[in-house]
Amino acid sequence: MSLRAAKRSLSSSLASLLESPKKTKKPRAEEPGKGPRKSKKSQEAALVVEEQTEPQILLKLFVAVEQVLRLAASRRRHTPLEALQQDAEDSTNRSLTTERLEQILALAVGMLEVSWVGLGHSAYLAVEQRNEDGKPEPPSAEELPQRLERFKSALQKALAEKAGAIPSRPLPSRPFAPGYEPGAQGSGLPLTAAEAAKSSAAAAALKAVKALPALARSGSSESRMEALKARIRAKKGFLDREAGHEQELQKIDERVGAAEDALQAHAVLVQLLARREGAASSATETELLAALCSWSYGMQVKRPLPTEAGKAAIAKLKSMGAGVWFSVDEAVYSDTVGSYIRRLPSGSQAAVLETLESELRKLAQEKKTLLERGPHGDFAVTTQSKGTEDVAVIAKSAGAEKATTSALRPAKAKAKAKAKAKLEAIVEEQREAKAKAKAKAKAKAKGKASKR
Repeated sequence: MSLRAAKRSLSSSLASLLESPKKTKKPRAEEPGKGPRKSKKSQEAALVVEEQTEPQILLKLFVAVEQVLRLAASRRRHTPLEALQQDAEDSTNRSLTTERLEQILALAVGMLEVSWVGLGHSAYLAVEQRNEDGKPEPPSAEELPQRLERFKSALQKALAEKAGAIPSRPLPSRPFAPGYEPGAQGSGLPLTAAEAAKSSAAAAALKAVKALPALARSGSSESRMEALKARIRAKKGFLDREAGHEQELQKIDERVGAAEDALQAHAVLVQLLARREGAASSATETELLAALCSWSYGMQVKRPLPTEAGKAAIAKLKSMGAGVWFSVDEAVYSDTVGSYIRRLPSGSQAAVLETLESELRKLAQEKKTLLERGPHGDFAVTTQSKGTEDVAVIAKSAGAEKATTSALRPAKAKAKAKAKAKLEAIVEEQREAKAKAKAKAKAKAKGKASKR
């Protein structure tokens, strides 16, 4: 060993002696009667598993429902069931299903109630809180812990008595309007007139779609092209009928709107003519138009009309009421008043009102009939004879094509055999030429060898 290596060994020995001793962790002995200690992560995992039990989820959902309902009650509004389910799920990350809501209602006796708001198809389920007297009143912040304790005790009692089964209370049934009876099909709700009309129109449309000509899968190219053209024409007729039906509905709606505007002009004119009596009972066309369109703060209506719609309503009212209820005198010395409308001594506004209401009833009946008929109600399906004739034409063309193919088959086979024989002859000639060239080359090489 050299002197340098001895010095390095001595310095390392001294450094190890001068260092402080390191502490070593000894494993803890297990306590008698207990298993090994769990880590923090395993404890958190066990806690999550405990929270996944159904009673814990019901507790969390009850707290969320209480908070959501209390906030909604402070804004003085109902809480629909769909909104409550969404808010509770956002707050707890748990789904407030119908089954869980029924269990919460059974446990929260006297604290929560579910009722229907409205009648028929427009009704919706609303959830509200009740106080100790059973009145709809949101609890205070001090009462929330007490209500939670009541819910906990009811849950523990139910689990102890029914061996883990949680009771439930079914939701109330949808209320019906007077005179309605539950339908025999579907969801048990009665079909309104509009829904019945839509159902009838949908059935007619489905029938028209089924009546469209089918595409030809066999036959000549000309027959298949004709079948395709027939289907395209039928589809165009289908769309044209729907467009025409929509235009008819739009025209009826425009006529209904004009009649309603005239009815509103009638009500306004009654008020204007009631300002005076006898021969002085009159109003100008400009006054009537200003009231219909709410031009000034002095005369306002609930549904102001645009200027053009107001003029059209006045013109319609003048055509129906002139000579029956009032007289119309054109202004001579003024360009702003339009015309003067004066009530006749023996005139009656009831006759004009009855005419307008009768027109509205007639238009409503026309629209109902049009909706029930649908765009394809008057569509005449192609007759069976025509369909049979088309099928016969297609079958005939297919048979002709098959016969032509059978006639051409022997000629094609003969041409094919002839081409094959010609090819074999060419191959044989090439083989013989190669053999002759090979023999000639061999004889030439043999002659050269004999000369040497």
